[in-house]
Amino acid sequence: MRFFIGIALPEKVRNTLADDAEKLQKAIPGRYAPKSNYHITLVFIGEINQNSIPGIKRAMETAVEGQNRYRDIKALVGAGLRVLCQ
Repeated sequence: MRFFIGIALPEKVRNTLADDAEKLQKAIPGRYAPKSNYHITLVFIGEINQNSIPGIKRAMETAVEGQNRYRDIKALVGAGLRVLCQ
């Protein structure tokens, strides 16, 4: 399983980026990501065993505990963007 940690973007930002991507796609055709997948990747960890996910989740929760500025950090897994840490 490919694993990375990222920040989910607010809907308003995703909408703006999607509008710009639509214009860009007219000039530069290609496979563009759907706006529901827009995020900022903080770190790409790479391939991990699914059994590692609970430990990673606990480590993230401990790292941001009591720090409101990090409340939007999410662990995103694969193309499904499964949220692991809220």
